[in-house]
Amino acid sequence: MLDGLNVIYLARYEGHSAVRLTSNIGDKMPVSLSAVGKALIARLHDHDVEAMFSDDAELPVLTPKSLRTGAELKAQLTTIREQGYPFEDEESTTGVVCLAVSVPTRGAYGPSLGLSVTALKATYSGLS
Repeated sequence: MLDGLNVIYLARYEGHSAVRLTSNIGDKMPVSLSAVGKALIARLHDHDVEAMFSDDAELPVLTPKSLRTGAELKAQLTTIREQGYPFEDEESTTGVVCLAVSVPTRGAYGPSLGLSVTALKATYSGLS
């Protein structure tokens, strides 16, 4: 769920992998570091995104692939809107990729929800 400049994880399902990749319920993650966060802000109007992230805004960095500025994030949003989903490639955790989509809700002011799937990059053979 979108919460300002963060997403809050409300639920999770763990698969049968030997490696645990999911976030804990209640964890917060900056939108710029998560595929689900990017899916949610990609649905916003440009003026709302601009109010959240100026071009020179410094973003949190967790890996060498993390986005560093608001301008980089906004450039990625253009691609996300065109293809319909974000793909996070080791931006929050080295060796981990994630695909997400937003989930429509009822009403103009309903919660902004999303769904993501996370995998080890070594086992992923998807969207490149």
